[in-house]
Amino acid sequence: MSPMTTVRLGVGALGAVAVGFGAYSLLTHLGLAALLGLAAWMAVALLLHDGVVVPVSTATGHGVRCAGRHLRPLSRALIRGALVLAAVCTLIVVPLVAAQQVAGNPPVNATVLQGNYALALGVFWGVLVLVAVAAVVVVERYSRRNSRQTTRS
Repeated sequence: MSPMTTVRLGVGALGAVAVGFGAYSLLTHLGLAALLGLAAWMAVALLLHDGVVVPVSTATGHGVRCAGRHLRPLSRALIRGALVLAAVCTLIVVPLVAAQQVAGNPPVNATVLQGNYALALGVFWGVLVLVAVAAVVVVERYSRRNSRQTTRS
């Protein structure tokens, strides 16, 4: 047995032990109502992932590939990465913005909802767009300049 196979089997065994411990903890610490609520939440999360997130990200990736045919592969990867980062941060921040709207004034737990999350998300998007555009411009200029130099020699 190779060392890599041994490592893979060890990591797999650790993962199986972690899953078993998690299942045991859930069953011993949560009541039936909480387990049913967790199962419903996981089912909705699976439906949202497979029904919304995957099709939207696939369509976006295809759109970037089609619209950016003239761009270098690295530039397209930078754009896709920025879009994924924006989507993940938005998915994290939107529930906080919604909770601020529901929490009332003052909020029930002032330590959790103390920032202006909508403004922070807007600033984040703006900075992300600027950084992504700057990176794409640098990649495209550098690669075009290098391709001109190699064709001259």
